[in-house]
Amino acid sequence: MTVSQFNVSAMTHAAVAFLIVATLSTTAFSQSDAKALVDGLVKAHADEFKPLKAEKSTVEQQFSSRRYAIQRIIYWLKENPKTANAKRLQEIAELEARLAELKSNAELTSPEGIGDLKSTVETANITIEDINDERTIALKPLKRKLSALQRKYEDQEEDLEPFIEGLFRESGIDSASELKRSYASFNYSSGSASGNFKKDGDKKTVCTCMIYLADDKPAKKELGKLNDKYPICYAAKTQMEIRVGNARVTIYSSNSKYNDKAIGTTLSDVVDLEKLASLVGE
Repeated sequence: MTVSQFNVSAMTHAAVAFLIVATLSTTAFSQSDAKALVDGLVKAHADEFKPLKAEKSTVEQQFSSRRYAIQRIIYWLKENPKTANAKRLQEIAELEARLAELKSNAELTSPEGIGDLKSTVETANITIEDINDERTIALKPLKRKLSALQRKYEDQEEDLEPFIEGLFRESGIDSASELKRSYASFNYSSGSASGNFKKDGDKKTVCTCMIYLADDKPAKKELGKLNDKYPICYAAKTQMEIRVGNARVTIYSSNSKYNDKAIGTTLSDVVDLEKLASLVGE
């Protein structure tokens, strides 16, 4: 062997050794740190994301109720102006949640309002626009808080993404072996991941699976367990939901071959439930 050949051989062995070390490091990370990252996600959702989303939902509901009240008045005016005020009063009696807004807009169904119907409806539409503007202003600080939270957890999202997306198999196994994963995504702020599967060479999605890592929807005892392991939350011909530890997993199928009695098997064949269980502490 010449000196030149020896140097090339040594360099080759060094490169191989480097790749082995790099591979082992990646494997070590996936085994030791991925679960800790998932645990951190669940805690972040309980402590930060969920309270913020609940606050945002409360604000949105307030503006939704106001906007809907005005839309109902417009409908009554167009349907029959003479009965609009009576219907307004009836709505107040039946729906206490919209009481304040309906009373404050009594002038829209007054004799004067009905006398100039076009102008009254236009005024009502402007009121809705004002409500939408107020809603945007009220939600702006909450959206900024959410954006700040998303930036706060950018690194965790980047680290977790390959592990969570990898829970959706590249190809289905057993009865779903002809299905290939066409799309996968993960979002830290929603604590969810999705994966779409198609038949090889087909453009139409056959089934869509979702994983919700921070979800507390209860399972139903009467529905039993998938694979005698995972409690079932919901079961129908084209859909199934199960719990895997603290996570909820769903599948929606649009192909009769994977529907009905086969839908649970399909879920097991396209999502690595055991790997998920190891991440969520099942």
